[in-house]
Amino acid sequence: MSIRVEQLPAGMWECQSCLSYNHSSLSSCRCCGHSKGDPTIHSSTACDEESELHEDIEKFLSGQGWPFFHQRMDKPHTDKLGTPDFIIAMPKGRVLFVECKSKTGKVSIEQAAMAAALKKHGHWCYIVRSFDEFKSAMKGAL
Repeated sequence: MSIRVEQLPAGMWECQSCLSYNHSSLSSCRCCGHSKGDPTIHSSTACDEESELHEDIEKFLSGQGWPFFHQRMDKPHTDKLGTPDFIIAMPKGRVLFVECKSKTGKVSIEQAAMAAALKKHGHWCYIVRSFDEFKSAMKGAL
């Protein structure tokens, strides 16, 4: 279950790449690193339905035989707000955190904060809107 923030909170700006909210004092997105005001257009291959992206990633990971944890979309979960949709145990002891969004899905403040905290501690954490973006994230973590 994702949280949608419909109005831009006071003192915040929205990243045009990952759609996360950032404090106005930041010059780049704490989630994906894009510059404030960067007019990046979202990929045309982004998924219309987040659930389709979840299914594609889950099938791929099962086929690879890699252990992973996946947040269910059909029921509320009890994990901490902002926990990424997928936590993937990759080869060589690497762990990849992935938050999935549809092409219009908003990254919540909690999700952006979690992604920033994970990256600060040296973990690979990506927000993806298509299976191609997911594959690129995996390549970056391998």
